[in-house]
Amino acid sequence: MKELREEIGLDEISKRKQDHYVIMTIIYDELMFLKSRLSKDETIDSTILYSEIVGDSYINASDYVKKTINAVNSNYGKIANILIDNLVRWDWDRLSPVLRSILLMSYAHYYYVEKVDKAIVIDVAIRLTRQYVGEEDNVRFVNGILDKVLK
Repeated sequence: MKELREEIGLDEISKRKQDHYVIMTIIYDELMFLKSRLSKDETIDSTILYSEIVGDSYINASDYVKKTINAVNSNYGKIANILIDNLVRWDWDRLSPVLRSILLMSYAHYYYVEKVDKAIVIDVAIRLTRQYVGEEDNVRFVNGILDKVLK
């Protein structure tokens, strides 16, 4: 856990912020794997990714992490299509994998995991975008897309 805190630059990291980072990273790793796999038969195991990122067994992951990762994996096509349908002058495949991870995580959180206020989900997405992508254009983009799709 100490390595994770050092990697993301926080001495005192809240459990939920840690979960956001872990979920975003797992989704990112899955997106990168899908892009690079040699055959459609190759698969990736989220439980192994979790263990590699956190240094702990997936059994000990929070319900929030498990539910969000499961929601993204089970509904990837549906979620991606909804997000794609709301892109204006952007191409899904040309978005950075980090941005796609943040959008997928946010949509799954809002619709499949917990019904929380839309503003909270968008605020988390904006924080992650600022921290890991930077560039205010990306922040405005994430804000705009999520504002449209989270109803």
